[in-house]
Amino acid sequence: MNLPLRQLRKARLPIPLYIYLIPAAPFKKMLASTLAEVINMFVEGILIFGIVGMILKVNLAIIVSSILAYSTLGTVFIYSDLVVRRMFGKIHGNILRIFFRIFLLIFIVIFAVTPAALVVVFTYNYALGISVSAAINVVLVFLFMLIGTGLFRSPELP
Repeated sequence: MNLPLRQLRKARLPIPLYIYLIPAAPFKKMLASTLAEVINMFVEGILIFGIVGMILKVNLAIIVSSILAYSTLGTVFIYSDLVVRRMFGKIHGNILRIFFRIFLLIFIVIFAVTPAALVVVFTYNYALGISVSAAINVVLVFLFMLIGTGLFRSPELP
């Protein structure tokens, strides 16, 4: 059972072809197809910020908020890629995808990083500032999830 899944992942198909055959709601299909990537982002965050935080002896609240911010930021990009696929279909050139990612980074800086920086400046609490950024990223994740569910509702559209 795992061998075909590994071969599909090696082929770098963004959404396995058989996912449309599952008799479930589009939201559940999207969660099923992206859960491994989301868990991967969370584990990477734990490994990166957990190890570095222990080495540098950083406060636990800052480590946990950094893990959450890293995980949610990665998840924003996962689900924004679904939205790009929904809007433009399979992109043969990467120029449009790169443009959308740059636009998304500017959007994240404006709406997630700026309020987090303001919280840090006024409260001098880095954990709270990073948590604000993670909370805003969670809102963006849910927004992209709602937009991206259309991909699983009618797969014949681009």
